[in-house]
Amino acid sequence: MGQILLDLLRSGEHISIPELATILNSSTEMVEAILEHYEHLGFVKKTILDLRVGGNCDSCGRCGGSRVNAQPSRRALVYWEIAEK
Repeated sequence: MGQILLDLLRSGEHISIPELATILNSSTEMVEAILEHYEHLGFVKKTILDLRVGGNCDSCGRCGGSRVNAQPSRRALVYWEIAEK
């Protein structure tokens, strides 16, 4: 399963964690655990993009809180890619 997962990441296609789990006949939790293990080994890297307004909640006041105290939100995009060596 691990090699297939790495091959899918190398393909450059945009595939969600649930889609990967379906392709690999596994659970989303297992796919995420494998990706985190591979990140620890240096094979992949995880990137989190903040999709909140300009990445700076303090400036508009719409969220009612500061960026420091903000809880992880659905306004973040998480993606995995092969790590460059």
